Amino acid sequence: MFMMYFIADTHLNHDTPFAVNDRGFQCATQMNELIIRNWNEVVRSDDDIVIVLGDFILGSNVQTKEIAEQLRGTIYLIRGNHDEYKHIQELKKCCNVKLICDYAWLTTAYNHKQILLLHGLPPYINEKGYPLCIHGHLHHEPSRFYKGFPTLVNVNCDLFGYRPIDWNTLMREVVYHPPTGYTVDFMCELWDYPC
Repeated sequence: MFMMYFIADTHLNHDTPFAVNDRGFQCATQMNELIIRNWNEVVRSDDDIVIVLGDFILGSNVQTKEIAEQLRGTIYLIRGNHDEYKHIQELKKCCNVKLICDYAWLTTAYNHKQILLLHGLPPYINEKGYPLCIHGHLHHEPSRFYKGFPTLVNVNCDLFGYRPIDWNTLMREVVYHPPTGYTVDFMCELWDYPC
């Protein structure tokens, strides 16, 4: 059975002070090497699904494709504000990238809940929060929950040691806080909406 992972805001090859120095790296190459190594230590099989919630890879077309093909797993990209058209076109040529869209809904067989997947925050948040939303984009948010809303889960890689987080860990430790030993068996459907 495959595993499902989530990660956001890797900013691979994004050679700017914001993406590199503010995160404690000396250069983009050092950042790339750590994120690629961490990713491949966590994601063990090319059959596993990694949902990237935006701001994935920047750089030349050749670099984009080279970096993406070093990563294990089947990648589903929810486009972020730094995922430019030229990078999207290169990623579409990679055999391990299966879906690129602006947002998607994930439906779990476990409890048939729908989970919104997008890069930034949903457009409307009320006092009750939102249906469960897994997102990225918030680099300087110190919490995994935006403004304390337990339904808005930030999977920015800065918060998870620059590595993808697996579905069971995300549900158990971050979202629902169930007792130890609780596991979520699931199947999912991803409904994509075109860019």
